[in-house]
Order: sequence, then structure tokens, then C-alpha cells
Amino acid sequence: MHPRGRVRILFALFSAMLLLPLSPSPVLAQPTAVEVVAPAGIAFRGEELVVAASGTGELLSFSGLGVRDTLISGLVPGAFTRGPTGVAVDGGGNVYVAVAEDGAVLFTTPDGTTGVYARGLGAPAGIAFDPTGNLYVADQAAHRVLRVSPARHVLTVADGFAAAPYGLAFSPDGVLHISTFRDGRVWRIVDSGAEEVAEVGPSAEGLAFDQAGNGYVGVGAAGKVVRVAPNGDTSTVITGLGGPLNLTFSGTLLSVAAQGEGPGSVADQVRAFPVGEAGSPPAAPVLSPTPLPDAPPHSVAHLGDGVAVDPAPFLKLLPRGVVTDVGRGAAEPTIGVTETGNVFYAAAVFDALPVEALARTEILRSTDQGLTWKEVTPGLPEQDATIPPTTLDPYVYVDPDTSRVFTIDLYVGCSYLSFSDDEGETWVPNPIACGIPGNDHQTITAGPTSLPTVGYPNAVYYCYNGVAYSGCGRSLDGGMSFHPAGVPFPPASGCGGTTGHVAAGPDETVYLPNAACDGGPQVAVSRDSGTTWTQVRVAEGLAGQHHEAHVATDASGNAYYLWVAGEDRLPYLAISRDSGATWSDPIMVGPPGLTESNLPTIAAGDEGGIALYYAGTSGDCCYEKQRGGETMWHDYLTVSVNALDEHPTWLTTTMNDPRDPQRRGSCGPGRCGGMFDFLEIIVDHEGRAWTTLSDTCTGRCAQPGITGSNDAKSVGDGQAGQLIRGPRLRGEGLLEPPPWFTR
Repeated sequence: MHPRGRVRILFALFSAMLLLPLSPSPVLAQPTAVEVVAPAGIAFRGEELVVAASGTGELLSFSGLGVRDTLISGLVPGAFTRGPTGVAVDGGGNVYVAVAEDGAVLFTTPDGTTGVYARGLGAPAGIAFDPTGNLYVADQAAHRVLRVSPARHVLTVADGFAAAPYGLAFSPDGVLHISTFRDGRVWRIVDSGAEEVAEVGPSAEGLAFDQAGNGYVGVGAAGKVVRVAPNGDTSTVITGLGGPLNLTFSGTLLSVAAQGEGPGSVADQVRAFPVGEAGSPPAAPVLSPTPLPDAPPHSVAHLGDGVAVDPAPFLKLLPRGVVTDVGRGAAEPTIGVTETGNVFYAAAVFDALPVEALARTEILRSTDQGLTWKEVTPGLPEQDATIPPTTLDPYVYVDPDTSRVFTIDLYVGCSYLSFSDDEGETWVPNPIACGIPGNDHQTITAGPTSLPTVGYPNAVYYCYNGVAYSGCGRSLDGGMSFHPAGVPFPPASGCGGTTGHVAAGPDETVYLPNAACDGGPQVAVSRDSGTTWTQVRVAEGLAGQHHEAHVATDASGNAYYLWVAGEDRLPYLAISRDSGATWSDPIMVGPPGLTESNLPTIAAGDEGGIALYYAGTSGDCCYEKQRGGETMWHDYLTVSVNALDEHPTWLTTTMNDPRDPQRRGSCGPGRCGGMFDFLEIIVDHEGRAWTTLSDTCTGRCAQPGITGSNDAKSVGDGQAGQLIRGPRLRGEGLLEPPPWFTR
């Protein structure tokens, strides 16, 4: 047990979450447990968890980010007939707590006003509101159930129980149910009195209902939760808990408060368990807690060089992500979002016909903010065939100025481009979108130009690996035709031909980064729409371990360069305030505990607002120590809204579930198994960061406690991630989750 009043935020039971279907249900990326000394009643006020801490005599609240606040203090500590017990929330967001010693129910309002709601209630335990505002109270002392009207009149609605009533909850059909402690029974209250529903075993305590009408009862003496079906059938759904146990639902997650008694391993915690979609049976017959793993940091605040800082000033800004499956494998996945909010995703796997050794791209679209995905790949009329039928490199890009969607696939001689101006309903093809044949690792972007254009306001840039050099093509007609546009890295540049993605700034400047250059990372800069290029060294030394480096520009034209240094394999950032002519000293932007990273990418919004994204691990570094498969890799996202400050603050989370790695074993340098060469991040029009994930660790590989096994997929499962909490990187305020998101 922890010292009195001490609270820790835990990130646990992600293994249980994996039992839920991942598509179309989102993968939740958020805290699933908090430690509290002797937690009793629990309830949710919106996304805020409210806990009666009977061990310390407090009523506590925890925000969705795990932020602790004390709503009421100074209560009598102690369990059952002494301290705070039941908790309920009314329709106005007021919180109520039963205090057994005082025979009273106290309240606190959203603005912090506190007071006594009702007295003379015996030894109140569970409390619950009906839709009309009546408060029901389980009185352990007199073995009865009371009703307190909105006018605060007290009436007995059921009595004569052989054992003390404890838990109270309404089923979805509006019927009040109670649990009685010593005889371990569940009852329903009807006009004629109390009817027994089921017997669950001695010490029946907390009671809650899912939307399908199944009741869940905490049986503290046995350290378990029992499900009671509407017909009275019982089954154990959670084991290994301490007791006493109190319960509440939020969406499809059942939160359980477990005190430091009983036989279980989980005690003095409030922990969330998924028990299945509403209206369906539980996802698994038994969900047994496992010891907490050494997980990477999930949401932390830090300075450069991994220096941790007190997160308190940044609690509302700490990022949280959610991930959904796109329903197809995805090597080197890219993503884009139109102004209307439709999301496009390039997913390529090796399933081209008739030769399945070749890859094929499908363009997927989500019109519901990432929840579901539909294929909208350009195709041949009346034929089940995609254009092109195969690919060597997939790519999708959305011009943020116009919302034109470009999809471009490499083939041996050139690249095949299609674009859409109607959200992917129809496509215009260009089968020779390269400007020069024989290229590799193509990348595309668009930006403003002073050159005359035809039918499209921006210049479109296509850059590629010419093996010994890097070249670019430029289109001034929206992608209908491309013409050579200079050589950013010629054969004698000392950089090689493979680069990161091309980027265009708001001032006509174009950037092509290459981290794997002699002497340190470089960027080729053009200030005349790609006609001429200048090589600029970004940093002396710290040469990249791989060619992948990325540049992003904010709305004011500041440029940000992200790469992974070869000498320590950590992510570094340099900033240019003069369109790429000079660069700041690099800073290491990884969080505390990061030991290795790969596949860096970056996006920017308003001035000083940026998002960094990379694969990383807090396990063993490096390749020589990772071949056994124990090292877990995750996809880290770091944001800052003051990146231009002298000492910016970085806020980092892992987009994937920390208990479910994206890869085990080694990840590079260079290609990272079934992820291949890169991931991507973009910032949409409302300032939300979107990311791609390629999950190569599924099945046995994803199970907790697995070591010595990689089980890597040849192509990872495609996933799309988005921030649902944290700062907007465009505009003001904080992000809100999508409408379909539940706790």
C-alpha cells in the first residue's frame, strides 16, 4: 500500500484491451488505472473520474489525462460504516458522496461549492440518481433503501433485507437494483417490493450495468467481478482483484475500485477493463490483471536532451492519441486530410496479380474522422483492377491549399500519378509523372510559385533518387505534365541519391533533406520554384544513420529539420528562420528514457507549432543487442507550441498502445522490417496531427511477457493515428476527440 494520500497514474491492462476488436473500434491510448488509498465509490462526470478515497477521507477527481484534484477533504477515514463510500453524479454535473460515519450525503458543484445534501440516512453506502433527480441510498445500518427527492424529502422504498444493502444501480430499462453484502445477492426493486435476481457469493458490493442490461457485481471476498445476465445467469468476468470492490461504467469500459484487502494482486487502484461492445457478450470469459510492465513514457513533458520537467503546468496540453485499423497492410504508409476532413491513406502490400511478389496500392478514404475506411483507388472502368496494377513505392499527398488529392506509384520506368478534386470520387491519370525515366523513392509536394501556372495555383514538385544523385521534376499545370527542375544533390555532393520527403514553404522556398551526407546532415534549398538549388549543411557532425530526414515549414516560413543521428541513434531538430540559409544548433528532442529511434518525420502548423514523429524504444540499444526479439518499438509523437523559444517545452506520447509494440527486435538503422523506409505525420486544417502506423508485431508477438520472439510480419498492418487531446497546432485552443470516441 502506498503512503496515505499518494496517487500514481498507471498505464495498465492494455493486454486486456487487445481482446476487443480493433476494427472499427478504436484502440484507446490513455491511462487505464490510478492508485488511490482504499478507493470506495466511483463515478464519471463526463470524462472526469471521481473517487471516494476512504483511506484518506477525501473525494478525488482525475481528469482524462490522469490529473488529480481534491474535491472534498477532511472526511472521516475508514471503510464501510465509517468513511466516504458511494459516489453519484447528477444531470447538472454535481457530485455526491455518502459518508457512513455521519449518516449523510455531501455534494460539490462544478464551481467548487460544497455542502450537506441530506442527513439522517443511517450508514449510507451506494447511492444512485434516477432520471427525475431522485437520489436513492443504500442504508447498511437499517437494511433499507431510501429515496431523497429533489425537495430533499426522505422516504423508505424497500426494507427488511436479511443482509445490509451495499451497491445501487439502475438497469437500462430504469429498474433499480441493489446488492446485499453478507448474503451475496442481487435484487430488483419493483412495485410489490424486492425480487431476488441472482446469488453471486458473500460480500456482494459495487453494482453497475452495461447498455445490454447485464449487471456487474464486485465480490470483494473472492476478488472478482461477476456478470449477471438479464435472465439471472451468472459468470465470472474479472479475477485477481483485491476487495472491497466498487464499479462504474464509461462506454464499454468497466472501472473497478479495488481496496487493499482480499486475495487479489490488484489493490488500492481504480482500473478499467473492457468487457465487450454494448449489446454483445464480453470479449473474453475471464480478464485477469497482470503485473505492470516497464512501459515507455506515455505522456510526458520535457526539455531538450531528454530533461524531464514538472508536467503540472502542461497538464491540459499533454497529448493523447487514438489509433484505428485501416483494414489493409501498409508498407511505407502516407496520409493526407482535405479541408472537409476526409482522410486519405496509401496502403500497399504484396498482393498484385498475377505475380503476388509485386506490391499493389489501395487508396483508402475515411469520411468519419478515421473510424471506418473505404477503398477509392483509381481503377479501370467496369473492371476489378487498380491503376496502376503494381507499385514499387506508394504515396498519397493532399495539397493543403486546394485539397487536391495526389496518389503516385513508382514503376520501373517512371511514376503513375492520379489526382482528384472531388474527395476521391473521380480521378485524372498521368502515367508519366516523373520528368525523367529511371528513378526511385519518389516524393511529391505542392506550394506557391511566382512562375505562371495553368489551371492550378500551385507548383507541384516531384523528387526522386537517381542512385548517384537526387533529381526533381516540376509541374505548373497541377500534375498533368512534369519537366526537369534541377538537381538538388548532384553526384559529387557526398550525399547519395536517396532523400527524405520534399517540402515547400509559404514563401516559394523548396526543401529536400538528406541526413546521410559526409560531415553531417544537409538540405538542398531552392528559392526559385525548383529551378536552381543550393546545398546547405544543417549541422557539423551528427550525420544521419539513414537518409531519412524531414523538413516542415510553419505558417510564417520557419523551417524545421528532423533527423536521427548515427552516433547515438536519437532524434535531433534544427531550425531555420531565414528560409534555409542558416540553421540553429541541433537539440535532441526525444523524451527521457529513449535509447534509440528511427524513421523520423515532422509536420508544422502555425508559427512555433510542430509535431515530430518517429519509431523509438526505451529498451536495449542497439542492433547487436536486439536480435533476440525482446526489444519493443513504439511510435512516438512529440509536439510543441513554442518550438521557437530559447528553451522550448516538448510534450511526448506514444501513439500505439505501450503494451502492444509496433515491432520487436531491431528496427534499422535504415529499413525497419515490415514498416519499410518511412512513416508520416501531417497537420490538418483544424490543427490536429495525423500519423501512419505499420504494425509488424501482431498475434503471439503482441502478447505481454513474450521474449525472444519477433514473429514480424512481412508488411505491417496499416493503422491511422490522430491526436484527440493536446494543443491545436493551427488556431487556438485544445483538440477535442472525434464524435465516435468513448473512454
